[in-house]
Amino acid sequence: MHAAQDIIRRVGVNTLARAAVAAAARTLTFGWYKDYTACGCPVAGPVGTIEYVPILLYQGKVDVPGKLELAAQQVARLWPQGSVADFADALSLDRLATRLRRDAERYPRGSLFQVGIEPGYADNNDDRSAAEIVQDARALREVLDGLGRGYRLALGGISTPRSEWTRHAYRGRYGADLWREVLDLGGPDLFDAFVIHPYPTDPRRPELDDLEGQVRGARGLLAEYGLRCTELLVGETGTPFPGIPLAVRCAYAAAAVRFYLTARDQRVGHPDDDGRLVQRFCWFVLSPPEWSVPGFTDNPGLDFAASALVSPSGELTAVGQVFQETVAAVCRETEEAAAGSS
Repeated sequence: MHAAQDIIRRVGVNTLARAAVAAAARTLTFGWYKDYTACGCPVAGPVGTIEYVPILLYQGKVDVPGKLELAAQQVARLWPQGSVADFADALSLDRLATRLRRDAERYPRGSLFQVGIEPGYADNNDDRSAAEIVQDARALREVLDGLGRGYRLALGGISTPRSEWTRHAYRGRYGADLWREVLDLGGPDLFDAFVIHPYPTDPRRPELDDLEGQVRGARGLLAEYGLRCTELLVGETGTPFPGIPLAVRCAYAAAAVRFYLTARDQRVGHPDDDGRLVQRFCWFVLSPPEWSVPGFTDNPGLDFAASALVSPSGELTAVGQVFQETVAAVCRETEEAAAGSS
């Protein structure tokens, strides 16, 4: 069972409603989640604890008198499940350190924290430059290291499609270009892990070749900077776009999950993880939101229900059924391979 548990630990989900995690875990097998805040906590699941990966929303440019509470209120409007105090804590270095010291059960030793959702992605109201991202990451690293709990830091999701909408959001360059700037300015030791968002380059035509190219490109970049031994996480992946036939969504989910859990390359993959390209992945989204977030969940360019794995009540969708079956198949194959080699 150890081999299967290792596979489950790699499987994650994104959620817009933290309360949905426990209900979903009764029908869906996954080992970690994130909810776009730093205010969640690990959840007990049928096959062990479901890890929580907090997202640190701190941005130095808003950490000034008079702006902090306003920023917290704006974020709280986007994520109604958290209080203004929660978000104010996530946006201030001093308040963040206080929360982490106080709420140790939320953040076990060795927890991985993510810098931003998509730092530098202007279309998500994050227009930080590479220099500002590095400055904020260093400040957050100092806070985490000062707590002495072995906390780790990941660069938040870099959008890797080479599409016009991504290029526009990164102000005339692609995500990999910003990533290089961050690495050049921050050095190889600032981050313990890197997170990418390899959505389909053509949102209406999800293809495995495109996905594989984005992941291999990310691994190649890490190898170029001498970072092959660094974790690569897929922080968002899925088909949350309108107009994609159900059969296509299901086929893509099956192919993507299998690729993330099994793909290896001894030239650029993680040498301490049997050459795997991806150490963990996170599907977007767990379940469709039960409320409308102006400008986000009512965005006509997104269809959260299309990519959802479970209904709000926790029942598997058609995509969720394929997702679950694929994870189970990879677990079974991994166990059989482990038994055959012993």
